[in-house]
Amino acid sequence: LVAMSFSNRMFWSKAVRQWTRASEFQRLLMCGSYLHFAGFEAVQAERIDAGRGDPMYVVFARAPSVTDPAGHSRDGQRHRNGEL
Repeated sequence: LVAMSFSNRMFWSKAVRQWTRASEFQRLLMCGSYLHFAGFEAVQAERIDAGRGDPMYVVFARAPSVTDPAGHSRDGQRHRNGEL
């Protein structure tokens, strides 16, 4: 599992221009795209502040399922035809 969390607060002098010019929704898309194109699966995003104070977001995803040539997954289980 990988997770990226952020709020709308930042040091403007330290953030890249693409981040400072993006809306909150675009920032969620940016983080989700990074994970998706890095090969992570089931990318999701949620607002986790319950509507109190500054918005807080988390974008999370699962590492891809990996099997070796013998059909074993990372958990050591053997799967038929290499499928999980």
